[in-house]
Amino acid sequence: MSGGSRIVAFGSGSEPQPEHTAPLGEAEPHEAWPDEDEGEAGGARPSAREWLAPVIGALAIAGWTGFFGWANRALFASGITPGDGAALIGAWAPPVLLVCVAWLLALRTSRREAAPKQGASPEQGVSGSASVARPPGAV
Repeated sequence: MSGGSRIVAFGSGSEPQPEHTAPLGEAEPHEAWPDEDEGEAGGARPSAREWLAPVIGALAIAGWTGFFGWANRALFASGITPGDGAALIGAWAPPVLLVCVAWLLALRTSRREAAPKQGASPEQGVSGSASVARPPGAV
């Protein structure tokens, strides 16, 4: 503990200071990235790849639920105890979770992963977290 200041300035010190610096987390909006809503407002229909996975997943879950109810109709008719209810939920849930995980994997396309998050600016990067402010022209 020397008691001295350990703050060291980098650069020549003659660089012009920006007139306005936004606080971290409040980056100024940029026009470089178009809004996602602009493409949808033009009347473009979503491709089959975008809606096919959710529709197939919903049909699979509905079909499984219907079959599961039909296969266990005798148990439903005779009354369900709390233990039977827990066992039924445990038997019904794994196929539904499998469909949901498959749907999430189908949504992870490289195009969607590379698309900027809504409201993110170039300084925030893909993760959306604010980075250290850099002077104009810095790499």
